[in-house]
Amino acid sequence: MKATGGRMGLSFPFRFLQHRWTNRRAVIVYQSVSRAFHNRGLNGAMLFKVASALKEAGYTELGGTWIADVNGPSLRQAEKAGAKPLHRLHLFAKSLRD
Repeated sequence: MKATGGRMGLSFPFRFLQHRWTNRRAVIVYQSVSRAFHNRGLNGAMLFKVASALKEAGYTELGGTWIADVNGPSLRQAEKAGAKPLHRLHLFAKSLRD
């Protein structure tokens, strides 16, 4: 959207294609494995397959959305894949009952 100025005008297809051809960073927004398949190596296999396909498509960087601090297995999986944390995420809560 940023590359196209947020507009769906006549130039959108051309700007989109230009962005796709020049963009080298992909982001995994959400990746999950059904609980029935936890602890079987499926998440690692999926991550490897996605990263390999992105590399083959010409991407040079892969980002991911946040992984909760309490999700140790996913954090370890990202570390095993060679990912580095960019920053810590702080979540806040406030009771509205008072």
